[in-house]
Amino acid sequence: MGGLGLIAALGLFVLIFLAGILYQERGAASDLRRYPPPGRMIDIGGVRLHADLMPGPAVAAPPVIFEAGIAATSLSWRLVQTEVAKFAPAMSYDRGGLGWSDATPKPREVRQLTGELRALLERAAIGAPRVLVAHSFGGLIALDYAARFPEEVAGLVLVDPVGVAEWAHPSSAHRAMLRRGIFLAQCGEALARIGVARFALNRRRPARGARPN
Repeated sequence: MGGLGLIAALGLFVLIFLAGILYQERGAASDLRRYPPPGRMIDIGGVRLHADLMPGPAVAAPPVIFEAGIAATSLSWRLVQTEVAKFAPAMSYDRGGLGWSDATPKPREVRQLTGELRALLERAAIGAPRVLVAHSFGGLIALDYAARFPEEVAGLVLVDPVGVAEWAHPSSAHRAMLRRGIFLAQCGEALARIGVARFALNRRRPARGARPN
């Protein structure tokens, strides 16, 4: 390939790259218009977290706070939260970078996540003590919260929690699995930013009026 061919190929690549970014940004804006956050966006100090609060009945009861799994959002608790809200205030939320919450450059360490949850509860004026309900990885956040702020916790409900020792002192096999997971997640994020993931998903959707296979 000559010099002009190489320049043309590079120019085409740049155009496709920029078109992918624009495609993703326009799609994300459209998604936000079609699916606005069901709850409130609360600023906890430069970062807005999405909190979906269902006030519950007038009867006094400890508020129930739902903590999702490692890559899940507030939507994963929607059915359960709706039932709990019949007898107590119930709140689910999206951790930074998930769901409708803003992305944040701060490390996603358990202690940091616990601090963000506490700041969210204070800004949202959620009374204490609270019942923390957590699934999988969220159990680490709930346990850390209870250990650091026991006076603010009325109870813990852990649903299929991960083992603390498994994360605090992972084996070499577990470390390798985590590294693979991080690598794949980073690849997925890169592809999503340039519109590849959105394009692939849109291509998989059946056309309007067409019968799914």
